[in-house]
Amino acid sequence: PQRLERLLYLEGDSILADNTKNTLEVPSAGRLLVSDRSQQASSQTPPGDRVDLMGSRSRGDTLFSWTGSLLLKRDEGAVTLDQGVRMTHEDAGGGLTELESQRLVATFIETEAGVIASPAAQGSATPFAASLRTVTASGAAWMRSAGREMAGDSLAFDAANQVVTALPPPNGTVVLLDPTQGAGPVRADSLLWDLRANRVEAKGIRTIVAPR
Repeated sequence: PQRLERLLYLEGDSILADNTKNTLEVPSAGRLLVSDRSQQASSQTPPGDRVDLMGSRSRGDTLFSWTGSLLLKRDEGAVTLDQGVRMTHEDAGGGLTELESQRLVATFIETEAGVIASPAAQGSATPFAASLRTVTASGAAWMRSAGREMAGDSLAFDAANQVVTALPPPNGTVVLLDPTQGAGPVRADSLLWDLRANRVEAKGIRTIVAPR
């Protein structure tokens, strides 16, 4: 018997599908669930020798929510979420990654297995599944994973290299909190988080001195 390996579930007050433009739009608050239950070995990669956003850890459940709108453009392989964006990803091993921002743009590559469904579809489903390629979160962007927290004006995920780059607002800084190192928050001009090596590189470090 066939088994469902990937599912995209979209929910909102109204869901507008344009088959001519190949788009899906939720013009109000909503949620998007991306579930990947595939049994592929962690050493495998999608077509083009590129890996998913967090390698094998991308398998699991990812829930996106927003208070503004969502626009999915399949021809461009991009989805944009606006206002009050929150992402929670639980990987196959139970690890949790959280992200918040005011705007999120994700690019993806469609795969063969999976469906996209919604309450508005009244139980019907349209073939669609995708693997994340990049994610750019902007506007008071914050991320927490593996005990570390990172915040900046924007966070950019590079799937090919499996790195997260935090950039500051004009004349500002980014912030790193790493309790595993037994130190307080650190401000810097930029941060680069290597997900493969689980290592963070900071440029222009400015240590925060707390008042006594």
